[in-house]
Amino acid sequence: MRRAFLARVAVTLVLGVAVSHVAATLESAVSAQQQGSQFRSSTDIIAIDFLAAQPDGKPVADLTAKEITVKVDGKVRDIKSFQFVKLSAVSRERISAAPVLPLPFASNDGPVPGRSVIIVVDHEQISAAQGRNAFDAASRFIDTLTPIDRAALITMPNGRVESDLTTNHERVREALKKIVGRRPTNSSAPGISNISMEEAITVLNEKDDSDKQFTKELLERECRYAEVETSCRTRVTNDAFRYAREIENQTRDSLRALKEFLNGVGQIEGPKAIVYLSGSLVRFSDTHIDLEDVARAAARARAQMFIVQPHDTIANAERRDQSTSTTADMNIRLTGLQDLAGVTGGELFRMSGTGDLVFGRIADAISSHYLLGFEPKPGENNGKPHKIELTTSRKNVLLHARPMFVLDDNKREGPPPMVLETLLHDFATYRDLPLRATAYVFRDNDPAFVKIVVATEPTDTATTLKSAAFALVSLDGTSAAKWSEEGASVVNRPLITGAAVPPGDYRLRVVALDSSGRRGAVDYEFVARLTEAAPIEVATPMVGESDQGNFKPRMVVESDLAAVNGYVEFYGTLPSGSALTANFEVADRPDGPAIAAASGRVLASAQATRFVATGEVPLDKVGPGDHLLRIVLLVNDKPVTQVSRTFRKK
Repeated sequence: MRRAFLARVAVTLVLGVAVSHVAATLESAVSAQQQGSQFRSSTDIIAIDFLAAQPDGKPVADLTAKEITVKVDGKVRDIKSFQFVKLSAVSRERISAAPVLPLPFASNDGPVPGRSVIIVVDHEQISAAQGRNAFDAASRFIDTLTPIDRAALITMPNGRVESDLTTNHERVREALKKIVGRRPTNSSAPGISNISMEEAITVLNEKDDSDKQFTKELLERECRYAEVETSCRTRVTNDAFRYAREIENQTRDSLRALKEFLNGVGQIEGPKAIVYLSGSLVRFSDTHIDLEDVARAAARARAQMFIVQPHDTIANAERRDQSTSTTADMNIRLTGLQDLAGVTGGELFRMSGTGDLVFGRIADAISSHYLLGFEPKPGENNGKPHKIELTTSRKNVLLHARPMFVLDDNKREGPPPMVLETLLHDFATYRDLPLRATAYVFRDNDPAFVKIVVATEPTDTATTLKSAAFALVSLDGTSAAKWSEEGASVVNRPLITGAAVPPGDYRLRVVALDSSGRRGAVDYEFVARLTEAAPIEVATPMVGESDQGNFKPRMVVESDLAAVNGYVEFYGTLPSGSALTANFEVADRPDGPAIAAASGRVLASAQATRFVATGEVPLDKVGPGDHLLRIVLLVNDKPVTQVSRTFRKK
C-alpha cells in the first residue's frame, strides 16, 4: 500500500514538471553575466552540479576550472565545460534588494529556469514539540525564493503531497501550518520506564553474543525487585527487542520512502533542492543497503540534499531517569542522518532556537551552483554507480557534490510525434519554439464560472505559428478545459482565445507548432477568481496599446510606444447616480511613487452591472524593464480598490 501511495506522489509531482518550465527572464533574480566558457550539455558530456562555500556558509562565486580536480573511480578527468550559475540573492544582499514584481507572463526562453525546492517532512520521526519551530522556519525560508521558483511540501513515510510544485508560495506556507510531528514525546520502550533507545539497541546487538554483558546488567537493574525474576527477565528482553526492531523498521521505512520519492522527482528537469526534515534516523548493521539505494536515486535525480534535524530538548524524555542515556539517545538519532548526508553529498544541520540560521544557510547555498562537464568513458553507461571526487586547490573552500553518478544505457527513441494533443499531456520541455503566455480572469454569464482569456505569442516577431493548443489544469492534475486553434487565427499577435471554468487555482499549458515544424510549450500558474472589493468585483487588468481606437493587449511594450493603455472590467450593482472614476499610474513597486499618471474614463454596459475603465499613461519617463500599471477605482470620489498588472517595456 505504501509503495503504491508513493508512486502516486511521484506522479503528482511529475504533473508539476511543466511548472518548472516557467522560466521568464527575471533580471533581478538571475545573473546574466556568466564568466568563462558557456556550459553545453549533450549526450557526450556528463553534467555535475556542485556547491562551493566558505566555512561560514557564504557561497564562493569566483572559482575557475583550473582550481577544480575531478576524479571518477579514482582517476582524474579533464573538465570540458565549467560555469557558475547565480539564481538568487544571498541573505546579505536580500536585505537591501528591491522588491521583485510579479512576472508579467510566462516564457520558456529565459536564461535559467526557476529552482525546484521540495520540503520533505518525515513527520513520523518528529515530535510535535520538535516540529513547530522547524515548520515555521521552513515557511520563512519559502519567503526567500524568487517568483519563478517552484516549491512543494511532501510528508513521509506514507507519502502525501501536501502542496504540489508551484510558484504560488503562499499555498506551501499554508500547508506547512497544518503539519504536525507524530513521533511520541516519550522515547523509551513502552511499559519499561528505564530502557532507553541506546539500551534497547545494545540488547539487540548482543542477541547472538555468548557473554551478553550489558544485557545481564540491564536485567539485573530492571528485575532486582521483581516478584518473579524469570518472567521479568523474559518480559524485559522481549520489550527491548521489540523496541529496537520498531526503531529499525521506522528507519528502513523512511529510507525506502525517500528512495522512491527521489526516483519519482528524477523526471523533473534540472537540479532540485531537497530539504529533508527528520528528527531521527538510526544506524543499524544493514541500513547501508538502503542508504546506497537512496544515494543512487539522489544521483539520478540531481538532488541537492539538505538534512535538517529539528531541535529536541532533554526535557522531552519525560520518563528517563538518567540524563546520560537521554544524551546518548539524541546522538543515536543523529547517526542515520549523518550517514544520509554522507552518501548523498548533502549537508546536515542541527537546529537550535528558531531555526532561521539553519534555513538562512540553506537559502544561501541554493542561491547559486557550479556546473562542470566531462566526457564519459566507454562502459560507464552501465547503470552502476561511479564514484566522483571533487577537490579544490583553494584554501578554506568547501565543496558539496553528490559522491557518485549513474549513467543508464537508455535506448533513445525518436522524438515524440508533432501532435498537439500529445504535447499537452507529456509535460516535457519544449524550447525549440520560444513562447510567451498569460491569462486574464473575467466574469462569465454563468455565476458558477469565470471566463479565462488566454494570450500567447512567439517571442520572435518573425515566427509564424501554424497551430496551438491550450489546457487549463486544476491542482489535482485533471484538465478543466482544453481546446486548440489553427488556421488564420493563430497568426495574430498575441493569439487571444478563452474558456469558462469554475473559480480556483489553475495551471495554463500552451503548446504550439510553427511553420518550420518547431514546437514549444509554456506553463503559467494563476488564480482564477475575481477580486472582491465591495460593492464591486474586479477582473484582471490588461496592459496594451490603442489600435485605431480599439484596445489591443500586449505582453511586451515596444520601446518606441509613446503611451501604455490600461483596461479593466468591474462588476456590481451601484446606487443610482453613483459617479465612477479611475486613475491610472505607472510605478516600479506596489507602494512606490508614480512615475507617470493619467485620469481614465469609465463606461457602463446597458445592464449597468458591468463597467469598463480605460486609461492611457505616457511612457516618456518610463525606462526599459518591468513596471506596474496601477489602477485605482473610485465611487463618488472615494477609492474602492486598487489593482495592478506588471508589464515589460523593451
